[in-house]
Amino acid sequence: MIAMIRYLSELLDERGRRHLRVMLAAQAGQGVLQGLGFLFVAPLVAALTSAPADWGRFWIWAGAIAATVATHHVLLAWSTSLGYVVGTDVLTSFHTRLGNHLATLPIGWFRGDRTGPIGRMLGKGTMDVANIPAHLLRHVVVGITAPATMILGSFLLDWRIGLAFAAGALLCALALRLLMVIVRRNDDDYEHDIGVSASRIVEYARQQPTLRAYGVLDRPELGTLEESLARQQGSQSRLTIRGAWGMIAFFGTLQLVVTAVIALTVGLTLNGSVSSR
Repeated sequence: MIAMIRYLSELLDERGRRHLRVMLAAQAGQGVLQGLGFLFVAPLVAALTSAPADWGRFWIWAGAIAATVATHHVLLAWSTSLGYVVGTDVLTSFHTRLGNHLATLPIGWFRGDRTGPIGRMLGKGTMDVANIPAHLLRHVVVGITAPATMILGSFLLDWRIGLAFAAGALLCALALRLLMVIVRRNDDDYEHDIGVSASRIVEYARQQPTLRAYGVLDRPELGTLEESLARQQGSQSRLTIRGAWGMIAFFGTLQLVVTAVIALTVGLTLNGSVSSR
């Protein structure tokens, strides 16, 4: 995440970097509020299940949860709008820098095998970079700050709940690492194959007049375009299928951890181990 933020900072001017810092602070605040919202549920349930029910403390915690949710949504709307602003600035800066760099390259550098990857970089590549602050970065920041807040807060609430959260976070981190390895390994093959296919399409289109003039469109050696498209389809299928299994493993682990922690918290609350005070 640090490398991603540093890369975005290098692409932005001072105004864009200021927007990026404010956006990151707002997203970190969202994560903290999410963690606090989950933590406030335990004393709320404890106040409700005590004998007799402590309605005064119940409404205090219910109000705290409502205030937390409202503040979270305000930060969400603010950070989302800033994300689009930063994404637009990144897209403009990336196109400008890439265009200036390509203009300095000699003509001999633009070989046939480089046309496709350059076109893909200028199209989908730049949009992917611009989508990082607008869509991806919030999930990364919140995905770190929210569990960290829940783990620290749960240790203050009950050390057993905190220990369960810490162990669950470790399992989720291992599952996420497995998912990243699977996606990265197959994504490299997919990017290579789609670059080759784009180069073949450009090459084929450029040579159409010559091919038609000499009547060689049906020659077997011209099947490289079809073969590259088949390889691209195969690599895309592998990326989708293997990535789906990795996501199933990660989200399945996450669901099991959350279910186990909720069951532990409810059990401790019903036994009176978690106090509402």
